[in-house]
Amino acid sequence: MQKKKILLVEDNPALMTALTMRLESTGYQLIAARSVAEAMSRLIHRRPDVSLIDINLPDGDGFSLAQQMHSNPNVPRTPIVFITASSSPAYIERARTFGPVAFLEKPIDPKTLIKVIEQSTYSTEEFSARSLGNAA
Repeated sequence: MQKKKILLVEDNPALMTALTMRLESTGYQLIAARSVAEAMSRLIHRRPDVSLIDINLPDGDGFSLAQQMHSNPNVPRTPIVFITASSSPAYIERARTFGPVAFLEKPIDPKTLIKVIEQSTYSTEEFSARSLGNAA
């Protein structure tokens, strides 16, 4: 079985390292990016199953990245999980416009993160199977 690929867009090196170690030890393949521009390049060439996106990035924000993802025909639609240090209602409301799987507040509980990723990849597979008429 092929490992699920996760795009992790995070500019904090310590958090990037911690999340990478945790997710790789759980069996995921990580695609790391530290900026909007780097993430877009990775998305076009690597095709992740889920995108974990920090809202505050050095060259924009997670919302502008999500907008670029949705408007670029070369980028596949993937579930988006926004991660941020703020639980601002405005952030949560804006995140909903992109149909994210989740909105996680830092510090991120590792068990919750894994659960959200599993649910988002399962939902995507279930949808694909149902679309093809293969669901039980």
